[in-house]
Amino acid sequence: MSCQYWQLTFHGCLGLTANAPASVPPQGGLVIQYAPSARGPWRTLGAVPKPGGSGCGDHGRTFTAKLNARGNSAYYRAVFAGATQSGGTGYLPAVSKTELAAKYADRISGFAVSARTVRPGGKLTVRGQLQYFAGKWHPYARQQVLIILRPQGRRTWYWIVKVGTNAKGAFAATFIDPVTAVWSAEYLGGASHLAAAAPSIAVTVKG
Repeated sequence: MSCQYWQLTFHGCLGLTANAPASVPPQGGLVIQYAPSARGPWRTLGAVPKPGGSGCGDHGRTFTAKLNARGNSAYYRAVFAGATQSGGTGYLPAVSKTELAAKYADRISGFAVSARTVRPGGKLTVRGQLQYFAGKWHPYARQQVLIILRPQGRRTWYWIVKVGTNAKGAFAATFIDPVTAVWSAEYLGGASHLAAAAPSIAVTVKG
């Protein structure tokens, strides 16, 4: 299993017990479940495509699925409900071992702009603090944050400046404000941290 919330990729083998005189057919009924602890309660995250992959284990078939996580930390398992083929062959239910997938939750706090109205060619300063949660919120130092904008009348966001956080997780950037837009800041996350975005603030270029 590899680990934005985030997308998880599940791999496994749906096989039979040793020396069983049959093979696993390409059939449905295999799902991925998640729970806040290894003891449950378990809920269905999503279905796995029919395991029609290459052979594996004892007359089994490989399977893979990509599903979105429901939180920054959870346990996952694969569950087969069992089945009966048209020829009468029966397959008992099966449950895989559990796997923990977790990332730190992140946030951008104190996001602010220096002005809500700027003259053409005028400068704008954007600032904030990147934090991560581990029992409580901590400053997240030496990380890259994108200052982003969505021009008025547009649906697409663009980044204009990349800035690093200092030892206190704080960041700031000053630049010429090019256009009336909604501004925000975004941290893209990483191998152990989730992505985060600041609230948006509208700034008008007027003069």
